[in-house]
Amino acid sequence: MLEKGSAPVSNEVPLAFSKDQIIPANQLKSYPLRKLRQDLTEKRYLAVHFGGKLEGIMLSYEQYERLAKYIEELEDELEETQLLKVMASRNPDEASEWLEYRPGVLEEDTNER
Repeated sequence: MLEKGSAPVSNEVPLAFSKDQIIPANQLKSYPLRKLRQDLTEKRYLAVHFGGKLEGIMLSYEQYERLAKYIEELEDELEETQLLKVMASRNPDEASEWLEYRPGVLEEDTNER
Protein backbone atom coordinates (compact mmCIF):
# COMPACT_ATOMS: atom_id res chain seq x y z
CA MET A 1 0.00 0.00 0.00
CA LEU A 2 1.19 3.54 -0.71
CA GLU A 3 2.07 5.72 2.20
CA LYS A 4 0.56 9.18 2.32
CA GLY A 5 2.31 11.50 -0.12
CA SER A 6 4.51 8.73 -1.53
CA ALA A 7 3.70 9.06 -5.24
CA PRO A 8 6.98 8.19 -6.95
CA VAL A 9 8.33 10.93 -9.15
CA SER A 10 9.51 8.36 -11.73
CA ASN A 11 5.90 7.36 -12.42
CA GLU A 12 4.72 10.80 -13.38
CA VAL A 13 3.84 11.02 -17.07
CA PRO A 14 4.36 14.47 -18.56
CA LEU A 15 1.49 16.35 -20.15
CA ALA A 16 3.82 17.69 -22.83
CA PHE A 17 6.70 16.15 -24.72
CA SER A 18 9.92 17.72 -25.88
CA LYS A 19 10.65 17.68 -29.61
CA ASP A 20 13.20 14.89 -29.18
CA GLN A 21 10.52 12.67 -27.62
CA ILE A 22 8.12 12.94 -30.59
CA ILE A 23 8.44 10.57 -33.55
CA PRO A 24 6.31 11.10 -36.66
CA ALA A 25 4.42 7.86 -37.43
CA ASN A 26 5.59 7.84 -41.04
CA GLN A 27 9.22 7.63 -39.81
CA LEU A 28 8.71 4.63 -37.52
CA LYS A 29 9.45 2.09 -40.26
CA SER A 30 12.83 3.64 -40.98
CA TYR A 31 13.66 4.54 -37.37
CA PRO A 32 16.81 2.61 -36.43
CA LEU A 33 16.04 -0.06 -33.81
CA ARG A 34 19.23 0.68 -31.90
CA LYS A 35 18.26 4.36 -31.65
CA LEU A 36 14.70 3.46 -30.63
CA ARG A 37 16.00 1.22 -27.83
CA GLN A 38 18.44 3.91 -26.71
CA ASP A 39 15.76 6.64 -26.80
CA LEU A 40 13.32 4.52 -24.77
CA THR A 41 16.02 3.75 -22.22
CA GLU A 42 17.15 7.36 -21.85
CA LYS A 43 13.81 9.16 -22.19
CA ARG A 44 11.56 6.40 -20.70
CA TYR A 45 8.72 7.24 -23.12
CA LEU A 46 8.23 8.55 -26.64
CA ALA A 47 5.18 10.04 -28.33
CA VAL A 48 4.01 8.96 -31.79
CA HIS A 49 2.65 11.77 -33.96
CA PHE A 50 -0.02 10.87 -36.54
CA GLY A 51 -0.89 13.63 -39.01
CA GLY A 52 -1.56 16.56 -36.75
CA LYS A 53 -1.80 15.17 -33.24
CA LEU A 54 -0.19 12.81 -30.75
CA GLU A 55 -1.96 9.45 -30.91
CA GLY A 56 0.31 7.03 -29.08
CA ILE A 57 2.97 6.56 -26.45
CA MET A 58 5.83 4.05 -26.32
CA LEU A 59 7.29 3.15 -22.95
CA SER A 60 10.39 1.29 -21.96
CA TYR A 61 9.44 -2.04 -20.38
CA GLU A 62 10.97 -0.89 -17.10
CA GLN A 63 8.77 2.23 -17.11
CA TYR A 64 5.72 0.11 -18.01
CA GLU A 65 6.37 -2.20 -15.04
CA ARG A 66 6.70 0.78 -12.68
CA LEU A 67 3.46 2.32 -13.94
CA ALA A 68 1.59 -1.01 -13.76
CA LYS A 69 2.76 -1.54 -10.17
CA TYR A 70 1.83 2.02 -9.24
CA ILE A 71 -1.65 1.62 -10.76
CA GLU A 72 -2.14 -1.64 -8.86
CA GLU A 73 -1.16 0.08 -5.59
CA LEU A 74 -3.58 2.93 -6.28
CA GLU A 75 -6.39 0.46 -7.06
CA ASP A 76 -5.69 -1.38 -3.79
CA GLU A 77 -5.74 1.89 -1.85
CA LEU A 78 -8.99 2.93 -3.53
CA GLU A 79 -10.62 -0.42 -2.73
CA GLU A 80 -9.55 -0.17 0.91
CA THR A 81 -10.85 3.39 1.15
CA GLN A 82 -14.19 2.37 -0.36
CA LEU A 83 -14.50 -0.55 2.08
CA LEU A 84 -13.71 1.72 5.02
CA LYS A 85 -16.33 4.18 3.79
CA VAL A 86 -18.97 1.41 3.67
CA MET A 87 -17.98 0.12 7.10
CA ALA A 88 -18.13 3.63 8.59
CA SER A 89 -21.59 4.25 7.13
CA ARG A 90 -22.91 1.01 8.69
CA ASN A 91 -21.67 1.81 12.18
CA PRO A 92 -21.00 5.56 12.40
CA ASP A 93 -21.00 5.71 16.23
CA GLU A 94 -17.96 3.45 16.59
CA ALA A 95 -16.16 4.59 13.42
CA SER A 96 -14.33 7.46 15.11
CA GLU A 97 -12.70 4.97 17.47
CA TRP A 98 -11.04 2.79 14.79
CA LEU A 99 -11.18 4.50 11.42
CA GLU A 100 -8.30 6.62 10.17
CA TYR A 101 -8.99 8.62 7.04
CA ARG A 102 -7.80 11.66 5.21
CA PRO A 103 -10.06 14.74 5.32
CA GLY A 104 -12.56 14.65 2.47
CA VAL A 105 -12.30 10.90 1.81
CA LEU A 106 -15.57 10.02 3.55
CA GLU A 107 -17.58 12.96 2.29
CA GLU A 108 -20.58 12.15 0.12
CA ASP A 109 -19.80 12.08 -3.58
CA THR A 110 -22.64 13.87 -5.41
CA ASN A 111 -21.67 12.16 -8.70
CA GLU A 112 -22.50 8.65 -7.43
CA ARG A 113 -26.26 9.06 -8.03
